[in-house]
Amino acid sequence: MCLLRKQEALFHTDLTDLKEEVTVKNVTAFIKIKAEPKTIYGYSDIAKTIAQFAEVESVHLISGANYDLSVSVNCEAIDQVGKFVRDCLAPIDGIMGISTHFIIGRYKEGGVELDTDNGDDRGLYTA
Repeated sequence: MCLLRKQEALFHTDLTDLKEEVTVKNVTAFIKIKAEPKTIYGYSDIAKTIAQFAEVESVHLISGANYDLSVSVNCEAIDQVGKFVRDCLAPIDGIMGISTHFIIGRYKEGGVELDTDNGDDRGLYTA
């Protein structure tokens, strides 16, 4: 769904027609965006537009040759991240490229190390 936080929705993607699938709940993705800066406002207009979507947790201007913006999104399922990228981000004027990366494991969040004891101790160092 493309829902804006403080404004009316731009449009609504009906998810009721989806076939029953295995879904992963609480999916976090980092999306890197290549953007064409606007003449007067640079990347600000694009970043502010992206920031208004309810799925977006954060938007950052980043350095590097390949991408200009880093966006963190949180959705209920992987397919919703794909729909968000396709239906909400891709149509934004000035976006030239998008690369989506999914979180598949968490080890530290908000400065706190997480309990990741899942029986796999590869890489675990104990003295």
